[in-house]
Order: sequence, then C-alpha cells, then structure tokens
Amino acid sequence: MKKGILLSLLCATAATFSPVRGNEPFVVVVTSTSLPTLTAGYSSFPDLLNDLLNVRGGFAPYANTDFSATLAFLGSPTPSWPTRTPPAPRSNC
Repeated sequence: MKKGILLSLLCATAATFSPVRGNEPFVVVVTSTSLPTLTAGYSSFPDLLNDLLNVRGGFAPYANTDFSATLAFLGSPTPSWPTRTPPAPRSNC
C-alpha cells in the first residue's frame, strides 16, 4: 500500500513539474553557482512551493546546495493584485 501511495506522489510531482511551455501561470527560475540554471513551470502554486522548499521533484539536484529562486506569476515577476473598493456603508433607515 505504501509503495502505491509513494508511486502516486512521484507521478503527481512529475506531472506537475515541467519545463516552461508557456501555459503555466507560475514560473520559477532557480540559479546556483555550482549547478546550471533551471526554469520550471507549474500550474499549482502549492505544488511549486512544496517542491521548491523541500527540494524535491525537478529541484532535487539542488539539495545541499545554496541556490536562489525567482518566481513569476502570469509572466510578471512582481504580480499586481486586483484592487477592490469596499461598498459604501448602508444606512439603517
């Protein structure tokens, strides 16, 4: 049973991690002085964050290595979030 779960997790990680194809909303560029630069795209931010912070999946070669990562969302390295104006207060008349 545990092997099946592990295999499922590995397959899910492999399916989520992919070289950038242009259709992933989250793109991370990982650089290190000792390894080549890696650019990867994800469709899920939690999956990207989990793999990057735990140095798993495509980031596994960076284990025990100092690296930096830059994240872009929808092609922008500094995402601009939509603003919302709160509605005017209602009168209790």
